[in-house]
Amino acid sequence: MSEQVTLKDIARESGVSLATVSLALRNKPGVADDTRKRVWDIAEALGYPLRHEEKSAKSMGPQTLGLVVKSDPEVGPRASPFYSVVLAGIEDVCRRNQINLLYASMPVDSENHPVEVPALLTNNDLDGLLTVGAFLDETLDRALGEQDYPIVLVDAYSNTESHDAVVSDNF
Repeated sequence: MSEQVTLKDIARESGVSLATVSLALRNKPGVADDTRKRVWDIAEALGYPLRHEEKSAKSMGPQTLGLVVKSDPEVGPRASPFYSVVLAGIEDVCRRNQINLLYASMPVDSENHPVEVPALLTNNDLDGLLTVGAFLDETLDRALGEQDYPIVLVDAYSNTESHDAVVSDNF
């Protein structure tokens, strides 16, 4: 039995990000026509199973997003002056767009490496995942790579460059 094709496989083969693959396969704006065609062609060539009903449901946009925020041993995520504003902004946008937001904290060590992985990261019912503040090491990155949804790092970093990221320039 062959392995199931994932969005990560399509992204790797087409040379674009997971977010771009997700947008292209859902016919969302923000993807150039030639890139969209390349993604669809590669998805088809790899045998990505996207039925008509899934295309219709996915074209409505994300319904459920996961949000995982780092939890420092000394300061909880809700008490952080920086992350409380980020979390409030994410929640506001999701509420206004009627997107369900599932939240989990992820304890990290002094170098922001996860020491515990929340169960939310293995939730296949998500349409996308935002990770806030943690450094994604190879083990966690490998586990996330098995998921079939786009992942965006928010003030978070990974040494694999396999995810889109939104980071501050600290000015």
